[in-house]
Amino acid sequence: MQQVATDAPVRWCLEAALPITYFGSYNWTAVSFSIDAKVASSTGGAVIASRVEQGGCRTYNSGGIFFFVFTNGTFLVTSNIMKLDVLASGQAQVSANKWFKMELSVSTKSVTSGKLDGKELFNLTQVPASVPSSGFIAVGASDFSRNSPMMFDNFNLTSAST
Repeated sequence: MQQVATDAPVRWCLEAALPITYFGSYNWTAVSFSIDAKVASSTGGAVIASRVEQGGCRTYNSGGIFFFVFTNGTFLVTSNIMKLDVLASGQAQVSANKWFKMELSVSTKSVTSGKLDGKELFNLTQVPASVPSSGFIAVGASDFSRNSPMMFDNFNLTSAST
C-alpha cells in the first residue's frame, strides 16, 4: 500500500493532522497485528493504532492507542490521534527509506505492547480510563507529505475479538 493522500483533503469538517486508514470492527476489544512500513522522509513517521473510536469528521478527536515511529529515531504512544496524552516514548532504531516492522497488541483494558522489528519498545500495564474499550485498527502516516509518501506491506492480523 502506498500513501496517496499527500495533501490534506477538501475541508468539509475539522480534520486530523495525519492520514490514516481504518480496518476491522468497531467492536474489537483485543487485537494483535503487524505491518511493515517504509518512510521516505527523514522527518516523517508511521503510525499504527488500536481501539480507534471515531472516523470521518470526528477523526481529529479520536481516542485509541496510537503507536508512532519516527525516522528521527524516536517512538511515541498516545491515547489520542493528536498526540496530546503520551503513554510511552523512547528511542527507536529506524531510518528513512528502510523497511521496518511495527507490531501492536492489546489484550485487555490494561495490557498493551508494541514492537519494532521484533524488539519490544513498550509494555503498558496501566492504560488510562480515557482509552476506549473497543474500536477499529488503523495504519497511517505521521503527517501529509507531498515529497515522501509512506509505503506499507505485509499487513498481518494475528488475532481479534469482541
